[in-house]
Amino acid sequence: MSQFSEWQVIATFSDLPSAELARGRLESAGITSQIDHRGSVGIFGAGFSGSTGRGFALLVPKSDVEAARSALDLSEQPGT
Repeated sequence: MSQFSEWQVIATFSDLPSAELARGRLESAGITSQIDHRGSVGIFGAGFSGSTGRGFALLVPKSDVEAARSALDLSEQPGT
């Protein structure tokens, strides 16, 4: 079973700093989240996780999807 099986992707980002900022907004709102690096370390290697072709997925528990979307002011995301 995947570690993210009870989690849902609510947004994807091309770079880690953007994903971390969104994760911080969720944390401030009291919502647990995780970032799935999708097996990528960025174009400059592990020391600098810049843009990637695979992106970074922001996940929240399925029970918190609506609250997370509201906290991030997201409309319906494609592929979710």
